[in-house]
Amino acid sequence: YQHLPLDYGKHEIRLVKVYRDDRDDIHCDIACYDLDHAPPFTTLSYMWGSPPPTHTILVDYRCFEIRKRLYLFLSDFCGQDEYLWVDQLCIDQENATERSHQVRLMSEIYKRCTSVIMWLGGRSKTYIDAALEFKATSDVKSLATLLKHPYFTRLWVIQEILLPPEVRIFVGDNTWILWRQFSGAVLSNVKPLEVRGVPYTAVALVENRKNHTVQKGIRLEPCIQLFSGSDCSDPRDKVYGLMGLVHAAERVEVDYTKSTHEVYLDVVR
Repeated sequence: YQHLPLDYGKHEIRLVKVYRDDRDDIHCDIACYDLDHAPPFTTLSYMWGSPPPTHTILVDYRCFEIRKRLYLFLSDFCGQDEYLWVDQLCIDQENATERSHQVRLMSEIYKRCTSVIMWLGGRSKTYIDAALEFKATSDVKSLATLLKHPYFTRLWVIQEILLPPEVRIFVGDNTWILWRQFSGAVLSNVKPLEVRGVPYTAVALVENRKNHTVQKGIRLEPCIQLFSGSDCSDPRDKVYGLMGLVHAAERVEVDYTKSTHEVYLDVVR
């Protein structure tokens, strides 16, 4: 599969719609849009999981290989009549110039979406049971289990959750949790969650969204220090993955043709 070209001189992105075809294969229709004139769309926040790609879907009738976690999400999401922006599908990951262009746009992508789906999915009985219990009772034990999901250790999810106007939490194949219930329970139980070993970064994510921290913008150096414990597979993303949260005047130009050393030098200059 070859991605439709983007005009790097504009704010162009790709959006997909997902459905099953006559043979029950997962099929995505993909199209390019200027972000200023794009139809309403939803973004996906999730864990990529381990490489290499293991599952094949059809994108514009051509084979496209994706990782298992995204395949499971698309299997559950098929047939929803809404446009999706998913980094694994909508960015040509092999093209450093395109990755740079799209990551520069990422703060606007997440701010302008109608909502983000926080997907804690897969088929783990542990998290599905915790989600069902929490949805019914707002129980601290089940909430702590959800907050210990490795999703909350990932650096990219920080801006993906802090920037959009609305967050929808999706666990397993059909359990939705209201952000209002989830965030309210977190903020009411900070100490009990700490006692249960919930990492501070998970609680801080909810606190920062509640306080509208990113609307004010964060200084670059404190931002990098605050989230230094979060994980990402590419060390350059310790910087680039936070650019959507930082004051515009302090942002580092995203450029994936640079080495990790060069990116870190950009920060201290």
